[in-house]
Amino acid sequence: MTTSVMNESPSSKRSSATALRSRAEIQAYCIDYLATVTNQPTRVADPEADFASLGLDSATAAALIFELEERVGIDLAPSLMFEYPSTAKLSKHLYELIQKGNVA
Repeated sequence: MTTSVMNESPSSKRSSATALRSRAEIQAYCIDYLATVTNQPTRVADPEADFASLGLDSATAAALIFELEERVGIDLAPSLMFEYPSTAKLSKHLYELIQKGNVA
């Protein structure tokens, strides 16, 4: 028995991911993601909580940015977590990019 594995291109991965289009969807996704990876659902539930205060390391920040790229269809800089240091600020920024039509 043989098994074949299909390689997915980045664009096909993006199209298969659940698209986030509203600020509320982006913010809720960030909170859910961070609650899971940090195992601190109560602390991350506050959209104004700084990522640094949640103890996020650079690997976790990069992983979240990658996940957001897939779901909003925008190439994002890894530094966004530092420029927009809370889920409220990050989701607002990403929503503004979507509104400007910067979506792939």
